[in-house]
Amino acid sequence: MTKLTLALAATSALFLAACDDVKGDTGDTGMAGDGGSSEVTEPSSVSVSFGSDSLTVTISEDGPGGYWLGMAETAASDDPWTGEDCYLGYTLTDGTVLSYCHNAGDGGTLTLSYGGDPTDLDDSTETVFSAEQDGRITYYLYSDPTWGGNDMCWVWGNESSYYDALGCNEMYGTWGG
Repeated sequence: MTKLTLALAATSALFLAACDDVKGDTGDTGMAGDGGSSEVTEPSSVSVSFGSDSLTVTISEDGPGGYWLGMAETAASDDPWTGEDCYLGYTLTDGTVLSYCHNAGDGGTLTLSYGGDPTDLDDSTETVFSAEQDGRITYYLYSDPTWGGNDMCWVWGNESSYYDALGCNEMYGTWGG
């Protein structure tokens, strides 16, 4: 019995020493909630700027990445443009749904020129929106796990409730829009 106790004590001591060494090397035990994780769950800033001929969206590069940007005109309007919302799209009178989503990559700057054709939008370089719609838009940012993101989304702008069904985090003016 004494040999077994000594063997267990020696094994436990080696195990604890090995664990302590790994923890010392990385600074993180890998356990959730231990304060050692450095995972970022959202970009620290997003800004939207309406220029004379284009809209510029700047996303900090410290977030999870794999972003898709949606925009919907949510202020009262006779015919609000929602075709770039990454969500419901815009339904034409013939029932055709126009649905676009802007690839914002892993952050940085995305510039979209005004004057895009709603029926044939190049969603990597154009938008149907214009500077006149500033303040009338709700924004949506999705971090796509297919492209390295974390499957989270955030909304901000005119009427965040437009995206309520998606369960996104509302940014409450933290980000500029």
